[in-house]
Amino acid sequence: MMKKEMYITGTIMKNRLASDKTMKNTGRGTSSELSTEDGKLCVVKWYDNKPVLMMSVVHGTEPEDTCQRWDKKLKQYVTVSRPSIVREYNLKMGGVDLIDRMISYYRMSARTKKWTMRMLMHFTDLALANSWLLYRKDLAICAAPKKSIMQFLEFRTEMATTLLAQHHGQGSDADLSEQSEEEDNSNQGKKLFLCLQGDRNCYTAFHT
Repeated sequence: MMKKEMYITGTIMKNRLASDKTMKNTGRGTSSELSTEDGKLCVVKWYDNKPVLMMSVVHGTEPEDTCQRWDKKLKQYVTVSRPSIVREYNLKMGGVDLIDRMISYYRMSARTKKWTMRMLMHFTDLALANSWLLYRKDLAICAAPKKSIMQFLEFRTEMATTLLAQHHGQGSDADLSEQSEEEDNSNQGKKLFLCLQGDRNCYTAFHT
């Protein structure tokens, strides 16, 4: 990533930093830092309600600031120390993490292992999530009331309804027009009520 000049910050799995038990005993706001010799890669473990492990090629522990966190035992907000990496991550976590979370709520599923179908469903989910975020952002800029902004599930449902409505009534009817006309002509004068649909011909089935 660094060789390609891609500077990222994100959460990672546990490694060789201070144990969860040690940090819990020290208290909320405790942090532990580990970096490479050249200082280009930094791993920070911060204890809030539970341990949070983060890695960055941009940010580290310093400069620390404070934030307000709710304490269930005291039933009030308390001041907690916060590393720089956590602050920057919280300010800018509007990208991949948010999209992944939105997709996970209502992910499309089908009983297929075909990579083409799975890829199509994933990109459809991705497009819907991005569209909803832009929709919400636009209405926020227009100062629209929060009650008028559709939730993500409602937005997905509305999109599906709109797309299906555009193709309503289309399909095999046009292909059956010539066949229906021929059947009608061949049975003129017989005064028979025919059940002729796209998937069956009751008249033919009855008389054969």
